[in-house]
Amino acid sequence: MECLRTEIIEAQKAYYDLTRWKLLVVAALGAASMGLGADQPVSGIRYLIALIPLACNYVDLLCYTVRLRILVIHYWLVHAQNSHDSNWQVDYEKFAARARNLSIKGAVTPRARLSAFGFEDLANLGATVVSCLLILLIEGWSFIEQSRFSTETAQLCNSLSALAGLLLALSFWRGYRQRTGALASLSTAYRDERQRAPTDPQ
Repeated sequence: MECLRTEIIEAQKAYYDLTRWKLLVVAALGAASMGLGADQPVSGIRYLIALIPLACNYVDLLCYTVRLRILVIHYWLVHAQNSHDSNWQVDYEKFAARARNLSIKGAVTPRARLSAFGFEDLANLGATVVSCLLILLIEGWSFIEQSRFSTETAQLCNSLSALAGLLLALSFWRGYRQRTGALASLSTAYRDERQRAPTDPQ
């Protein structure tokens, strides 16, 4: 079980590294969008501000993934810390498998399920989709005259990006809270199962 505690420590280190990277990315994009370090103004550079909310959302998803992974290990250790079962790895894998198929409290569809580790796949897929869309957008703008890159257009683009980033942040936070609540329910059910196990007939 010591390896799981070590994994929690390593996950916490990864979480703090991600938060530092978030600050660095925001600072770098902000400085670049204001033209810091450039010898002369670059047309369209203000559009870089629009990447800040998307970059923050991506890092948030990775942070949520790390926190949920820590919670899964934590909840299992809380109820299994006094266990001396030599097959604890199998028991943990079963618990982790149940964490990948969490029921949603108050869901409209009874079959609706959540995975405690689902944010990781969402972050990877989201990064790919956003990258492709950005390339299409940039290539599309390349066919427009240079004069069309006005300050008003940049302000509109950045404002829309900020609004989209805010909505995504709220959506991701809601998904994170759903998963933590479902993990807490799973932890309670797992605790009750372990308490009943010794009294079950052989």
